Amino acid sequence: MNDNNASFRYQLTLDDRQAAERKLCRLFASFGINADSMRDRLIEPYLERAGSFWRPNSGADYAALAMQEAEADLENWFAALLGTTSENRALAVMTGRAAFLLCDGPKCWADQFLAAANTLDPAFVEALVGQAPSSVPPIEVGEMNHQPYATWSPSDVVVRALPLDRNLFQGLAGFLRRDAA
Repeated sequence: MNDNNASFRYQLTLDDRQAAERKLCRLFASFGINADSMRDRLIEPYLERAGSFWRPNSGADYAALAMQEAEADLENWFAALLGTTSENRALAVMTGRAAFLLCDGPKCWADQFLAAANTLDPAFVEALVGQAPSSVPPIEVGEMNHQPYATWSPSDVVVRALPLDRNLFQGLAGFLRRDAA
């Protein structure tokens, strides 16, 4: 740890640190991961990185900074694994969470969660990608029944629309008569 990190750490309150830890634990719990059991990988790095940005009396929320760091890593990790394009990166975490839960990640692959890309088990990557929900349904080519184009006269429109709402047309007729007078 460098001296800059040591100096800010002593000015940070225990309540701020615990609030950040609780928020990170809740975030990772939404993926079915017990972050307390992997503190060195899932809690401490984000607290340290948030600390490098946080300054006393700056008005910045230490817990929010830690969450931003964790969310950015989740977005980048899932985007890389799922091949998400840059304009759909916000969707990567939602899709990744669903895929991780569907492939039984918390039970079978907890050690793979947020691991470096070069250390991931290929079976995990295959399971995750295989369970990733599609954001759009698959295209199915079908037949559309022929619908003839029919022209309607203004009187056809009035006759067909009149039963729908008599009050509308009566009001419209009264409005038109008032303008004509």
